[in-house]
Amino acid sequence: MVPSQPSRGLTIRSFIVALVSMLLMGIWIQYEELYNTYGGPLAENSPPNSAVGVIVVLLVVCAILYKIRKPLRLVAAELVVIYSALVLSAPLMTQGMWHRVFG
Repeated sequence: MVPSQPSRGLTIRSFIVALVSMLLMGIWIQYEELYNTYGGPLAENSPPNSAVGVIVVLLVVCAILYKIRKPLRLVAAELVVIYSALVLSAPLMTQGMWHRVFG
């Protein structure tokens, strides 16, 4: 039995997907906090609701891409890096950073 090689989590592909995911999450948080008057704490929970929502959408997109073309799938290590980036950036996109750090 040949042991499988460990896969890298931080790749160019996971970095780009994490940036796009953070951009979409930032747009969602911005809309929720400014325009939706009945919204709850979207990014201030543990784990942030917005990060979980974006990663679920990303998993659905990955499943569809896997059915179309198997090499396009993201490995588990890449998904962990993307989720970690989302969880770390979600609280920074709320009033916690913008109102307290910058004035």
